[in-house]
Amino acid sequence: MIAAEDGNCRTLARCIKSGAPIDYRPPTYSSRPLVVAIVLSRPRTVEWLLDHGANPNSASYDDAASEPPCPLAQAVEYAIRPGILHNHIPRRWERQGIKVPCRKRHQQNSREIIKALRRAGADEQPLGDTERLHLDSIEAGTFCCSQHKPRLWYQRR
Repeated sequence: MIAAEDGNCRTLARCIKSGAPIDYRPPTYSSRPLVVAIVLSRPRTVEWLLDHGANPNSASYDDAASEPPCPLAQAVEYAIRPGILHNHIPRRWERQGIKVPCRKRHQQNSREIIKALRRAGADEQPLGDTERLHLDSIEAGTFCCSQHKPRLWYQRR
């Protein structure tokens, strides 16, 4: 999970090579690597995971998973309301000098993640009617209505 948090695809590759399932959710985490990469604005990691077989749709294997029912819906939400919640940011990032993406970068990363999920065949049905109708505009960053105008609702760091 730390590799997914930090965007370390080499470590993810070693884990897969050693036999770890790509959609594995360890007992100490409430989400799988794909969702962690989405939450922490890691588009390259999302693409890598999808290219290596991660399920672009929900893959909750048990009731202890607290990830959203639709990774695409989460990416859309972040494109509309960019920012990372403080409690999602790993504490070690500050010690290691890893920077949290600014609001504009997080929004751009979210759009890249939406593209990657759609290319991988993510199910768009769990999205609301308005989000499905305007998904192309949201992905392109050309917000089409007041409902999809980017808003900052997370606390800034």
